[in-house]
Amino acid sequence: MRLSVIQSTKYWLSEHPSIVNFRWSPTESWGSTWSFLFSAIAIYIIAAVILHLMVSLILRTNRRVPLGPIPAIHSLAMATASVVIFVGILLSTAAEIRDTRWFWRRTKTTTAFQWLLCFPLGTRPSGRVFFWSYIFYLSRFLHLLRTFFAVLEHRKLTFFTLFNQSILLFMSFLWLEFSQSFQILAILSTTLLYSVVYGYRFWTAIGLPSACFPFVVSCQVVLLGCNLVCHFGVLSLHILKGGGCNGIGAWGLNSMLNAVILLLFLKFYLKMYLSKRKGDSLSEFKGSSRYLHSGLEKRDTKAKTFKPLKSDDRLKHYPLTPFRLIRGLVCLLVYISTAFMFVVYFAPVAAVLMRLFSIHYCRKATSFLFALWLALWPFLFEKINGTKVVFSGDLVPPKERVLIISNHRTEVDWMYLWNLALRKGCLGYIKYILKSSLMKLPVFGWGFHILEFISVERKWEVDEPAMRQMLSTFKDSRDPLWLALFPEGTDFSEQKCQRSQKFASEVGLPVLANVLLPKTRGFCVCLEVLQNSLDAVYDVTIAYKHQLPTFLDNVFGTDPSEVHIHVQRIPAKDIPASDAEAATWLMDRFQLKDQLLLDFKTQGHFPNEGSGQELSTLKCLVNFTVVILLTALFIYLTFFSSVWFKTYAILACAYLASATHFNFRPLPITNLI
Repeated sequence: MRLSVIQSTKYWLSEHPSIVNFRWSPTESWGSTWSFLFSAIAIYIIAAVILHLMVSLILRTNRRVPLGPIPAIHSLAMATASVVIFVGILLSTAAEIRDTRWFWRRTKTTTAFQWLLCFPLGTRPSGRVFFWSYIFYLSRFLHLLRTFFAVLEHRKLTFFTLFNQSILLFMSFLWLEFSQSFQILAILSTTLLYSVVYGYRFWTAIGLPSACFPFVVSCQVVLLGCNLVCHFGVLSLHILKGGGCNGIGAWGLNSMLNAVILLLFLKFYLKMYLSKRKGDSLSEFKGSSRYLHSGLEKRDTKAKTFKPLKSDDRLKHYPLTPFRLIRGLVCLLVYISTAFMFVVYFAPVAAVLMRLFSIHYCRKATSFLFALWLALWPFLFEKINGTKVVFSGDLVPPKERVLIISNHRTEVDWMYLWNLALRKGCLGYIKYILKSSLMKLPVFGWGFHILEFISVERKWEVDEPAMRQMLSTFKDSRDPLWLALFPEGTDFSEQKCQRSQKFASEVGLPVLANVLLPKTRGFCVCLEVLQNSLDAVYDVTIAYKHQLPTFLDNVFGTDPSEVHIHVQRIPAKDIPASDAEAATWLMDRFQLKDQLLLDFKTQGHFPNEGSGQELSTLKCLVNFTVVILLTALFIYLTFFSSVWFKTYAILACAYLASATHFNFRPLPITNLI
């Protein structure tokens, strides 16, 4: 009976035809292409980051998401799979040595152990050993679920976790792709360790005592250390043996990655150990009444006292951690891909075809569709990055036709106007007057053209007729309009401010310290053309606490900590009609802005705060989901569906590039309204 069980085990784990005849190839092995590997890693990272963001936004407390027995079942499955792979590759290795598959015994100096470290050149990824290497590779996908459990249960996602899981999947792929030497010992040691680790996790998941955690951590460190030692053995054999070892290039890359993982692993657990020691010491120290009544109060007071950063301080409000870097890159990738698909698939229909019949309905469709994408940015700023946006000043009604005049502190001021427009239901109707070079940006320049942003060359003889022509198309009072103008003409800096002050003193204009002198001609033209169709002018003043952020600061969430937006609503009828009086009125408004910003520097806030409502997290998540699903559909249609969709996408790109370059928009061919 016992003999029959052993024979049956050997057959099913090393002699079965599917094991003996295994071959690693794209046609016979699932997941054996480079495109699949990189797509899987990208999907894993993006899914983990998105899940972490959703859990953090929806669950504001530290309460765990109940998963029931799922983690325990997963741990049991991984422990069982590891045991099976360990036994399978052990039996398969013995069978391969017995059958002298690679004829390692032809060389007198070669031993079985040397063969385990160094495959002969020309070794193909086929047969028993590579079958179990393939099974181990597949088990790595099951292993990835641990990340999602950690996010749901503990709301934790670290750079070490993402890097470690992605690299281990990549390394197991290299073993097969290049028939890499040393993989047998690596799989044997790894599966043996996983049997212990996942057995321990199953043990603790069902509620049994967990006093052996230090032993499990020690096993992991020992495994990584032994792997590095064996890597030196492979290198020695490669140099000493005349023929060398197969897959030595992949071995070199894996050796480097193993060393990086070991260092990150030690750093991760060292920080955890020191944090625990610090917590224990603090608990003991708190037993002293003297500490409780004196030292602790001083420490708390010091912790709560915030020292503002100087304007030249290069430290960010939040440090650029590896996790913030990955999160920012994922968000940037998602935003660029969604922008491209939205522009390519929606613009030809909404902004071209519908425009042939009605400019009014063309703008309604374009505004609605592209507002879905624009809403991703306030979601990034306020919900993902945690930037606090504080509104103050007048309460403005929704869906007015307005001209916005704003100061220009930094390169991202215009993006924070979206936060205000989103709250007032006018996100798709906001239009900017911007420099023409921005229209040359790939994809985004196309979007600016479709949304009818007005580009200027900063040459008044060229810009005036172009502005008048474009503004004349915005006179339809049925269309909500938020036309944003930055009269300073450029973003604020100390050098520009000094030049502006010098010019102001020479010509007898007010000398301003926190804004630049406004350029009045563009404002006067906007007011002249749109005066009879505007409801109001919004005088917007934007200020940042501590530092002026860059675009990348916003993407990675390192700055700003707070954005303050002060809005003053001036009815259009209260603004002078003549150019000279309007220019004087604008100069007066910028003097008030200068004083507002000076008061903000000393007080840390604008007057009459609290005039804006909080963004709905649920609505943001629903909008994000809709955008992602539409983008996924468009990607599928473009790359995996009919050739007609590919043709459509190519023609759409060609049209958008040409129309943006030549600033072309089709005219209506009917009188449909």
